[in-house]
Amino acid sequence: MEAGWIFPYDDIEKGSSIILYGAGQIGRCFEKQIRKTGYCYLFLWVDKKAKEYQKEGLDVKSIEAIKQIESIDKVVIAINSKEICFKVEKDLKNYGITSDKIWSPFLHKDGKSGLLDLKKYFYNDICDIHICRNKKIDIHNLNIAFIIPVPIQGGGGHRNIFRVVQHFASKGHKVTVYYTQTEKKEDEIKRCVSEWFYDMQNVTFKMFIGSFEYHDIGIATWWETAYVLNARKNNFQYLFYFVQDYEACFYPMSSDYLLAENSYNLGFFHLCSGRWCKEKIEKKFNAKTTYFQFPVDKEIYYKRRRKKKNRNIIFFAKPEMPRRCFEIGIAALKIFKKKRPDIEIIMYGSQQLVKGSIPFDVTIKRIIPTLDELAEMYSNADIGIVFSTTNPSLVPYEMMSCGCPVIDLDVEDAIYKYGDNKDNVFLLAADAAIFASELNKIIDDVKLLKRHAESGREWVDKEFPSELEMKEFIEGVIIKEVSQKVNKERN
Repeated sequence: MEAGWIFPYDDIEKGSSIILYGAGQIGRCFEKQIRKTGYCYLFLWVDKKAKEYQKEGLDVKSIEAIKQIESIDKVVIAINSKEICFKVEKDLKNYGITSDKIWSPFLHKDGKSGLLDLKKYFYNDICDIHICRNKKIDIHNLNIAFIIPVPIQGGGGHRNIFRVVQHFASKGHKVTVYYTQTEKKEDEIKRCVSEWFYDMQNVTFKMFIGSFEYHDIGIATWWETAYVLNARKNNFQYLFYFVQDYEACFYPMSSDYLLAENSYNLGFFHLCSGRWCKEKIEKKFNAKTTYFQFPVDKEIYYKRRRKKKNRNIIFFAKPEMPRRCFEIGIAALKIFKKKRPDIEIIMYGSQQLVKGSIPFDVTIKRIIPTLDELAEMYSNADIGIVFSTTNPSLVPYEMMSCGCPVIDLDVEDAIYKYGDNKDNVFLLAADAAIFASELNKIIDDVKLLKRHAESGREWVDKEFPSELEMKEFIEGVIIKEVSQKVNKERN
């Protein structure tokens, strides 16, 4: 038990930016609770005896520092003297702070006077996040924090994250993005994200330097960020994990593999991209999950009139990405091309593709300049080969939407990625000789190709949402989950 006074949680909105006025016993007690709970953001701590307190190692500034502050939610006066508080209030008004932004022990909303004595309570109970939970959550005006690795131009994973970030901000929620792995300034990161992905005008960006403000919701977006969020979970009421792949598979068996895998065992609610990811995490960790599909833009990816006369197979080839199994594809297509020199092989998807290094006749396209050209290529192909040994990208589904039948590897639970329907996809063995033999049969079976093309296209048209539908689905899941927990806690 510890002597002191309770911070005015009932009068100060959680997540507020505050100036704490006073560094005596009351001020120190308030500062400790703020630091412990993360209930609000301590923007500035001031006292007339700042120099004395600085000698003690306290981060206390002179009263004059208030003059430099352009905007603040509340000034909290940590003084238990009516006479002194009234004098401080007068000084604050002279600094341009309006009455509605000033709190003192003698200005409670409910008319009470004085400070609540902490001696009556256990300190750790007071500092626990349940204090924050006692205040009502407005599900239509949530305070949401995303924590992300440094944004990368053209990054598909980042695009998906910022699509959701932008949607929450546009719906009136307060959104903060904490970023890691770089020391670039916050305004620079915000500008880059707005240029590369979506307009971030109404989103706050903060470099993560070890602490969070208080937020209703925290959303991890990568296995390392899940640990960061979990270590500071008292700053949040509800935790979610935006899972775009089974990231343990990005590593050989190692510390990173085990840590990435264990991140799904931290107790978050998992928002998974696609059913495969959901099933993997749910089965292995008995974790709470739901899944969504990323949007396919059907105004771009649709079946177009075929212009290419010769038969061709397109291979989404990424030698720099191990989980795309480039080597298996090359070995299988080398065998196939010897049997079928009449079939054109087109490889694309990476700047690292070099024709001279491919052991058979091939057309190299590397990166397709525009999405329209990509859709044209899919519409003109007889088969598209895309290996997705973990969670797939949108590529196979965009191919399907254009009427191009897809081949993937027959690995564990691969059928989950394609609607549990063998007519939607060809799943072939990872053995190069068997793969080539099966491909040779498929390419000449016109009826089989047509059935798979039609089935795949119909499935994508039904299963995959528009961009707006996808964003609204994720928002709906979070609001439903939070609402259920709020109601359960109240009951």
